[in-house]
Amino acid sequence: MEIASHNSWSFLPVRQWWLRPFAWMARCQSLNIEQQYYNHHIRHFDLRMRFDKDGNFVACHGLVNYRGNITNDLDWLNGKVWKENPISVRILFDFRNGKNTYDEVLYTEFINYLRVYFPALTILSCRSLPEWEKLADVPDAEWEEYSASKAKPRLWGLFPWLYAKTHNKKLKTENLKLNTQNNPILLDFIQY
Repeated sequence: MEIASHNSWSFLPVRQWWLRPFAWMARCQSLNIEQQYYNHHIRHFDLRMRFDKDGNFVACHGLVNYRGNITNDLDWLNGKVWKENPISVRILFDFRNGKNTYDEVLYTEFINYLRVYFPALTILSCRSLPEWEKLADVPDAEWEEYSASKAKPRLWGLFPWLYAKTHNKKLKTENLKLNTQNNPILLDFIQY
């Protein structure tokens, strides 16, 4: 069974000081990209981003922007790909903080940038949040999502760490039985 990490960059420090006390609600991973790759054999990454006011892309989740050099992570992952070890990244462009007129142009340029500078990575989905509109002509990720944000009751969405700690083992076991297409499963806090 293959696992995809949900909101893979959410381990990064929060940029906005006023949102730092609430970072635990937006955090879905506590391990960095290298730890996810080496320690838990993750080869499928869910990357959420938006553009800041200067046109730079930043990692994000909902209202939270993260501080970190995401180009270094993409470059590192690109260097780990070989024929028997494909790596896929699902790109979600988060418009939940609002959209400006240049975002879609920047997004198209960003996808072209990914294709040129990280050619070994398999780029998937390229959709907008919250509308789930397709923004680029790439295949969709065929992942089974079992994150806290999809759980019932919806209250689990406020506590992704607790949901993962109490549910991941069971979700992995059930998925082995039910996932006949052997699609990767998308989980919060992959270490549980």
